[in-house]
This record gives sequence, C-alpha cells and structure tokens, in this order.
Amino acid sequence: MSQCRDFAVSIQAASIQKEGGDVTFLHLPEMGMHGNTHMFMLDKNNLQVADLVLDWIDTHVEHSAKPPTASQ
Repeated sequence: MSQCRDFAVSIQAASIQKEGGDVTFLHLPEMGMHGNTHMFMLDKNNLQVADLVLDWIDTHVEHSAKPPTASQ
C-alpha cells in the first residue's frame, strides 16, 4: 500500500510543484492518529486534525500584512 501511495503522491506533488505550489503529505496513522475517514473534519478527533491543518497553513502560506476589508 505504501508503494502505491508514494507513487500517487510523487505524481501529484510533481504537478503541483511545477506550477509553484507547496505539497506536504501527512499520513495520519504514521502521526499517531487512527480511525480517520476521508471526511476527517467529521471524525471524533477533528480538532486534532484541524490543528495540523492550521499549523501547516501558518508555516506554508504567506500572510499579507493587511487583510482585505469587506469594502475591497
């Protein structure tokens, strides 16, 4: 299974990186989080998963100095 996953991730990552994107693959069971489905935000440990997503955003997404206002 891991060979299949690694292959799929490498193809997707190459395509995204070619366009300037940033790719990080997080395998939740390898991080000690088990029992998640593809609807991870509905799972019992959704707050733990949300923390991972927010941490990723904080470290990988450039934040603008001034957020746009509703009038913009």
